[in-house]
Amino acid sequence: MFHEGGHAVHSFLVHSLRLNAFKHCPSEIAELASMSMELLTIPHWDVFFTNQEDLNRAKKDHLIHVISCLPWMATIDAFQHWVYTHPDHTLAERVENWNRIRPYRLSPL
Repeated sequence: MFHEGGHAVHSFLVHSLRLNAFKHCPSEIAELASMSMELLTIPHWDVFFTNQEDLNRAKKDHLIHVISCLPWMATIDAFQHWVYTHPDHTLAERVENWNRIRPYRLSPL
């Protein structure tokens, strides 16, 4: 619920921008608002996790997920930037640059 609430807060805050193009952002940026809302709820997770060990594990797992998502989002953004600034690239160049930009084989999924 709070994840989706983050998207709603983001939409509310950009609603008054004059240019419609500024109201829409890439998904990797939209996730920042939603993940921030999730992080704000952590102090209240004890309502759902009454066992301290389970609570600690849930917090740790969630923080690992958030921290792993940020470099992944930056990787996608860097690759998209390369693709858009090299419109005449070949498939081989695309693969080469994806492998150059994504040096680690980690994914949040």
